[in-house]
Amino acid sequence: MAKQKTAALSDEGSAITSLRKAFALLNAVAASSQSLTIAEASAAASLSRPTGYRIVEALIAEGHLSQDASGRLHVGFASLPLAAKVLDTNRLRMEALPALQELSKSTGRRANLGVLYRGQILHIVGAEKPSLPIRYARFGKIVPLHCSAMGKALLAYLPEDQVKALIDSQGLRAHTKNTITTFKAFMKELETVRKNGFSVSNEENVAGLFAVAAMVRGESGPIASIGLLGRSLPSVLATSDKVIHTAEVISHCMDRAE
Repeated sequence: MAKQKTAALSDEGSAITSLRKAFALLNAVAASSQSLTIAEASAAASLSRPTGYRIVEALIAEGHLSQDASGRLHVGFASLPLAAKVLDTNRLRMEALPALQELSKSTGRRANLGVLYRGQILHIVGAEKPSLPIRYARFGKIVPLHCSAMGKALLAYLPEDQVKALIDSQGLRAHTKNTITTFKAFMKELETVRKNGFSVSNEENVAGLFAVAAMVRGESGPIASIGLLGRSLPSVLATSDKVIHTAEVISHCMDRAE
């Protein structure tokens, strides 16, 4: 009996390990800016090539990955129903969308809302001005906390020990020459965010790209941030009052919905 129980626990542990490896490989393919070969995806997920091949075969069979004629991997359609379920049932997204659409219309810019997810900002909803072609969905886009306006808008209202833990886990890697890379300077930046009521990214994540953002508050504290992008600092700063107002509207909607 004891041997059977030990064997069962061993099988369960092996299954969980295999599942984690499959998720790691799938996430590696999804996170890459270009399509990967099986060997490249395996390396990105820290897996051996034979293990990677076996996992890819299973993920393709289940529709979570697809492979083109050149052998490169892409995220499969099986992920879409899962994503749609999240988007269609997330109350924050539903409450925020009308306000984001109004913000986009009034500023002529795309408006995004993101939440804290695994130490980064995850976009869960956005609104595009009608005149811009929609080529790429931003749902699921992930941006760093420390060099994005949306990240700083959220961090500014979290306890300092939580901010430090997040920064320690993610680091302050320089993405451009303007990225803040010391904790002391970063905490000073967050003081400025609280003073102004909004945050700014001054070409800190991508050269030539500027942003302004404000925090959305829920019943228990900061729950999200909204932001606008632009190609010049004055142009995004000119929208700061509207961004703050929209964040307040969404916060009020969330309070009302509680």
